[in-house]
Amino acid sequence: MTQKENVQVALDAGIPEHTTVFWTGGQLMISSVLGNMPILGMKEGYDWWGVHWTACKEAGGAFAPTVGRPPIISDIESWREQVKFPDISGIDWEAAAARDTAHLDPDKVTNFYGLANGIFERIHFLMGFEETMIALATEPEEVVVLADAITDVYVQIIEKIGQYYKPDYFTMLDDYCHQHGSFMSPTTFDQVFAPALKRIRDAAESNGMKFILHCCGREEVLLDNFYNAGVRRIEPCQPMNDLCAMKERHPDMAFMGGLDLQKVIDNPDATEEDLRKEVRRCIDTYADGGRYVVFGVTLAMHDPSAYAPGQKMHILIDEAMKYRK
Repeated sequence: MTQKENVQVALDAGIPEHTTVFWTGGQLMISSVLGNMPILGMKEGYDWWGVHWTACKEAGGAFAPTVGRPPIISDIESWREQVKFPDISGIDWEAAAARDTAHLDPDKVTNFYGLANGIFERIHFLMGFEETMIALATEPEEVVVLADAITDVYVQIIEKIGQYYKPDYFTMLDDYCHQHGSFMSPTTFDQVFAPALKRIRDAAESNGMKFILHCCGREEVLLDNFYNAGVRRIEPCQPMNDLCAMKERHPDMAFMGGLDLQKVIDNPDATEEDLRKEVRRCIDTYADGGRYVVFGVTLAMHDPSAYAPGQKMHILIDEAMKYRK
């Protein structure tokens, strides 16, 4: 098998010829015309929903909503008057796709990784996190209607990505969980977010892309709920989860992840041997039976210099290639 085929087999719940990291046989695809957050590399800016973002030094330059700015939605009952939904009809998708995909390697799997801020995240970025939690507890029916309206926009985007970008896989990033559990009960998730998630998944699959859900934190507590919504691939599967038990629970699911980003990969004090040891741990622990790709949403993965010999991404890939068999 080629590196690309190995990634595809694993992500399609099969047993590859050998374990690999995603970056040897896969590549992330993003769009320059999506405005769900400012462009990487900017220090601050607005998204196309009106939320202002600032790059945080504490998060390695990643964006967070700017502190002190009033939320777009003052209360859940006012969202119809206060939310300005983006109009994507004037975007030249064909030109954007030609520009954004020109550098991609045809011998690697493409995973569209550009729909940051999924349904739950988009709502709490519009309302503020505390108000979103209150709304889920007091007026979940109204949150359902808002989630459905946001999903309408996302489905339109997915249709354009499928038509013009044509990736193999499509990832929606939506963190429903934290370090120790989920931000909501499984019942609330099923009531409020599962219908929207299923619509997103179905839109991706009907437009020629296989769907992947990104959910940081302890997603194992919502794994059955994700599964019932049609999710068959999930990442980044951080080590606060029992990934082996997750694999056993759903034998037709595939998993990307396992790398300990917090303690090892993104730890500035981690040595080269620490990085190599972590790759070996992942392969030893999770690779048995296939359906697994080494991956992690490290801060280094968007940095071209990190792939140079001796740098972080090069070390991770090199160790996996040596140890994979």
